[in-house]
Amino acid sequence: MATFEEKKDLVDEIKNPVRHYRIKISGYGGEIVYSDSNKDEYDYWETFIDERRSQFNIPEDESPFNRYMMDKDDVGGYEDVPDYASRHGEWYDNDYIDHGMGVNFYSGYISITECETDDYNSKETKTIIESKLGEIVDNHCATLVIGDSEAIDKPYLFYAMSAEKGIFFDGRLTTIGKIDLSKLKFECTEYPNEDTLMSYVYYDDVEIDNDGGETNSKGLYIELLG
Repeated sequence: MATFEEKKDLVDEIKNPVRHYRIKISGYGGEIVYSDSNKDEYDYWETFIDERRSQFNIPEDESPFNRYMMDKDDVGGYEDVPDYASRHGEWYDNDYIDHGMGVNFYSGYISITECETDDYNSKETKTIIESKLGEIVDNHCATLVIGDSEAIDKPYLFYAMSAEKGIFFDGRLTTIGKIDLSKLKFECTEYPNEDTLMSYVYYDDVEIDNDGGETNSKGLYIELLG
């Protein structure tokens, strides 16, 4: 026999079949790019001599290549860097293999609230769930799809990442009947630096638009990997 609460929920669902939800996903992540490199470029910056560190005031705990990418267009002194070791454009322009943005799935959090309407500024009336992203998969049978970046297994790479913290996904969902968490699907990409960034969210195999987020920068990392 149904309980009083179950009966109440059934009546509510009959009276209000159309439901509106807001989905927010937050945590640590960022913008990441990969591009081709080679042994000559890698070796040049790995053997950057101490005298040049002093010339450019590069501390021992900072990569000369990182400083080069930050300063090459602002100050002189890098004119003698050979063509094979030079980079053009900003770090985010060096995305010839891959360019991604998102929250790290395994440290991310999801919040789903029910709203009065599908308007962006609609009043939130009920919290459906607040949990780690992984718990939606483990406990509610949501789908997790992880693909490999094309940069994986390449011998030499240019890598840069703007590390961010905050809200990476803020989307709205309208359903007929209550939301079924098992119909959620998260699409992610695994990168050579072992980050698994979430790119897209689906419900019943339909992509949910991301209305945007709000993140704060926590650092910029630029390296040559080999």
